[in-house]
Amino acid sequence: MSLLSWNCRGLGNSHTVNALKEVIRIEEPKIVFLMETKSDRDWMVKIRDRCGFKQGLIVPSRGSSGGLALFWKNDIQVNVIKYSPSNIDAEVNSGDGLGWWHLIGFYGQSETSLRYKSWSLLKYLSGLSQLPWLAIGFSGPKFTWLCQQSDRTQIRERLDRAVATVDWVIKSPQAKLFHRTSSASDHNPLVLNLIRKKLKPVQTKIFRFEAMWLKDSSCEDVVNSAWEEGLHMGTEFPIESCLENFHAKLKVWNKNYFGHVGKNITRLQKHLQWLEMQPTSSENIMLVQTQ
Repeated sequence: MSLLSWNCRGLGNSHTVNALKEVIRIEEPKIVFLMETKSDRDWMVKIRDRCGFKQGLIVPSRGSSGGLALFWKNDIQVNVIKYSPSNIDAEVNSGDGLGWWHLIGFYGQSETSLRYKSWSLLKYLSGLSQLPWLAIGFSGPKFTWLCQQSDRTQIRERLDRAVATVDWVIKSPQAKLFHRTSSASDHNPLVLNLIRKKLKPVQTKIFRFEAMWLKDSSCEDVVNSAWEEGLHMGTEFPIESCLENFHAKLKVWNKNYFGHVGKNITRLQKHLQWLEMQPTSSENIMLVQTQ
């Protein structure tokens, strides 16, 4: 079971929505907590559905600022205790033998002079439930927020964290927090794995037609040629032959023209994460900007 937390800095554009869907596809979280959605309730319901969730609580943004959302899968029990523009407080039973625990999705004050209000609120929320809920070790880049300055210098901070009580840590000894990388926000997504993931058996990939293929004029020629060849194969089931030949020809054409897009994206994301772990230098800044 895993949990995703991300300050997405607005979900009004397709780039950020697709980035969210991709990290959910890879990490398979049962619970998702989003901050700074900058979106109204109706739009966030659509985002929830597009990400494969049916349960959730949405705190709409105030104009173009703020906005929180908590999504969870049907096999997770979630009792929301309290919510506001800065937090969603809930009790969770993840159904993996860990029992009930207390979750606080929290968005603190950005102004330093007002941080005391955030700490006071967090202290108050922690007392709303007697269930276990400390800073947990992480794996990945040390910093979770990056600000690019006009003079090409960078400011890096660890702004995003997970906290839990000692009781919660004892209850979940395998829990580990990961800092993931995304180009869609200046904040890194956080993924908290409560238990170690089981390796999945390798499955045969299903053929899917990619919309990007239509942008290349040669795609139509490949399709027409493959279909004609299939019709003249002389088999008992010509339509089936056409489809099989169509799939095979497009796979070869895609590999030659586009390469493996999914693997290229994964490779670039890993390289970007490696760069974020390197000391700040003009050379590394230029490398980050070109990824």
